[in-house]
Amino acid sequence: MTNLYAIFSGQCWFVGEVLCYLAHNQAGSTGFFAVVDVMQHHSISNFGIPKIKRDPTARHIAIFSVRDIIHSVGLLRFSDDENEFKVIWRYQQYDDRIGGRNDGALSDLNA
Repeated sequence: MTNLYAIFSGQCWFVGEVLCYLAHNQAGSTGFFAVVDVMQHHSISNFGIPKIKRDPTARHIAIFSVRDIIHSVGLLRFSDDENEFKVIWRYQQYDDRIGGRNDGALSDLNA
């Protein structure tokens, strides 16, 4: 996977792979968006390290404003499950717990 990013949407955080970018013009105003394949499960360990789980059977597509993308991230596999990863990025502050935001669930994207 390439083009992985941490994304804030409302009070939740997500990790996903950006598939493409698009521009939308409405009433003379242009917005820039990213089409993202969002990971299935997001959580934070007791030590403040974000974890995700990828869905090997389906894609979960969402569209976010590019302003919601906060970090380019990397994934570290830490278990025998090839779809489970810890999320890292440059200058990450684990005690910050991603700004106190909630772990995103796929159901949060329907709102």
